[in-house]
Amino acid sequence: MVEKEPPSLKPLIYDLDYTDLENLVRDWQQPSFRARQIWEGLYQTYWRNPEEFTNLPLSLRQRLADSFRFISLEPIQILHSSDRETIKTLFQLPDG
Repeated sequence: MVEKEPPSLKPLIYDLDYTDLENLVRDWQQPSFRARQIWEGLYQTYWRNPEEFTNLPLSLRQRLADSFRFISLEPIQILHSSDRETIKTLFQLPDG
């Protein structure tokens, strides 16, 4: 049986494609270039939370934080092989 995510869990920002992001920015009455700034922050600079998007106005960063999750996996254990050639990471999903 597959359990569903709790309804209170915010959507993951990485589930938006670029068109979705453009539409969201437009719905939030932000300039269209904000979609590009957010996209580049996520996929080129690899920012992990809205506070890192210092190129965005504080109000937009707060709206992103209120509306989306930015981290889907939380590393809880990291193991290195004896030769240090392999690293294994155990991640925890948001639902535990």
